[in-house]
Amino acid sequence: MRLMRILAVVAALIVPGVLLTGTPAVASTAPGLFAVTDYNGGLVRGSGVTTVVRQSAGRYEVRFQQNMDPCSYTAAIAGPGNEIVYAPGVVTVASGGTEMDVHVETFTSPGGTLADFPFHLHAMCPGDSDWAVVGDTGTLARGSAAVTSVVHLGAGQYEVRLNRPVSGCAYVATRGHTGWTGVAAPGTISTATRSGNPNAIWVETRTIPGTFTDSPFHLQVQCPDPGSVSRWAVVRADGSLARSASPLINSAKIGPGQYRVFLLGGNSYGCAFVAVPGAPAAGSAGQQVLAFTTRDAEFPDWVVRVETKNVGGGLTDVPFHLQVSGAC
Repeated sequence: MRLMRILAVVAALIVPGVLLTGTPAVASTAPGLFAVTDYNGGLVRGSGVTTVVRQSAGRYEVRFQQNMDPCSYTAAIAGPGNEIVYAPGVVTVASGGTEMDVHVETFTSPGGTLADFPFHLHAMCPGDSDWAVVGDTGTLARGSAAVTSVVHLGAGQYEVRLNRPVSGCAYVATRGHTGWTGVAAPGTISTATRSGNPNAIWVETRTIPGTFTDSPFHLQVQCPDPGSVSRWAVVRADGSLARSASPLINSAKIGPGQYRVFLLGGNSYGCAFVAVPGAPAAGSAGQQVLAFTTRDAEFPDWVVRVETKNVGGGLTDVPFHLQVSGAC
């Protein structure tokens, strides 16, 4: 009966011109450590995390059960439950005050003022595949074995090279320092496949007004892997699915800058969702934009809601890369 209900709901949600395919899959658990916070910095759910401390407006320390200094961290402004975050904001990450902590700061957009926002945080550590932590000049601070080098091609423009093709993968990135040396300035970041090099990822960092500017960042890569239970998707601006961890994940556009990603047969209550604007192939996201995530209010148990907005908060159609972590 549940299978029939899910298939009926998916059929009813199909947007003209957007084809959804596939049948429900069994629930699985994605690798990685994560935390989801509420509007006051309280821990809502997580994996491997013990506490979240709000230090002051927009400043948080997320404490894990292990040494986080060798790891990478990506984060997104995201609703902890079924509600989207309407006020535009940006997020940065860094190592925390102790080796067990990850530091997160959230800012208003376009003002760039520290302010409280809920967020989803995902960490990848040695043994996870694949990730990189890069300094503002393009220096590779640390990364997985597959990451070979980083090239700084110009202000705010980077090429992260791996030892294998990654054009069929998803890339999620967050501005953030390589250690505890302060916090990266607020701004935007986007990803894409590197033109002419299937073994490389293109990363752009800009100020909130849109000027290319150097910024350190953390990058995490999810690729097709028959032995992996991770879930991820790359979605085009029209809502169609460019690629995913499984053909059983689908997507649809439901309004300007409003998207649904279907975790068929899954359960999103135990998950975290990090999304970043990013072209599905070589190129750029094309504009100064932000991505926000939450569980879908109408179908909270198996649909992820993503909204893409300009820095002023206006909904706008933009492609994005989505990473899901946790028990889904």
